[in-house]
Amino acid sequence: LLIRLYKIDATGGLWDEDIYFQSGYNFIYNVEHHDFNPEKWAWNNEHPPVAKYIYGVGALISYHLPNNPDFRPRLNYQIPRIISSIENSLTATVILLISWEFLTPFIGVSAATIYALLPQTIAYSKAIDLGTPLALFATMALYFFFKSYKGGYKSIFLAAVFTGLT
Repeated sequence: LLIRLYKIDATGGLWDEDIYFQSGYNFIYNVEHHDFNPEKWAWNNEHPPVAKYIYGVGALISYHLPNNPDFRPRLNYQIPRIISSIENSLTATVILLISWEFLTPFIGVSAATIYALLPQTIAYSKAIDLGTPLALFATMALYFFFKSYKGGYKSIFLAAVFTGLT
């Protein structure tokens, strides 16, 4: 997590972060104010909304923070970026669990370390990106799917839930 948080604002704002930040903020704002007018929910329809809900909570908090000179006024991306970094770190943890439990501890540690230190995953974890929660939910779905082979309806149910979140 620390490697992801280091210089989290160094890139400034990326072009698609503004869209995800604003649409997430608007979705959470609409829920808070019980506004379910379809026109108010038309932000960025081409992408699934779950990640935008997650980042929307961070965006709502960010609006109460002081302006950050790395970003445009009233767009402080720090909290949603921290959320992204946490999601990415959790993905590495789930990769460790999958590999450790279903293969060997050595493969688990190796796979999680490689994933955690890949430049692409570090870069995407420092941005408000829709792929980060997708990777987390997909690996969670795989973990519970594999676990369901050991028995139990709870694991297959959780696999279905996380598959639905992707």
